[in-house]
Amino acid sequence: MRSQPDCYEKIIRFMEERNASVSPLKTREIADGCEMSVYMALYYLRELNRQHIVEPDRSGKGSAIYWHLES
Repeated sequence: MRSQPDCYEKIIRFMEERNASVSPLKTREIADGCEMSVYMALYYLRELNRQHIVEPDRSGKGSAIYWHLES
């Protein structure tokens, strides 16, 4: 099992590779790209949001949350 810091790093790296500061990614895209469940990805993304590393954008349609890296 991966340690928490590894999971945070994996998400940040994945988002950087996908240029998420310019084009936000859905929670599902991040979860799939980081090989974790949507629920785990959401947990880590919320923690990263508390640290002001990522920010959610709920302006998309439906219940999808788009995430982008803060500049």
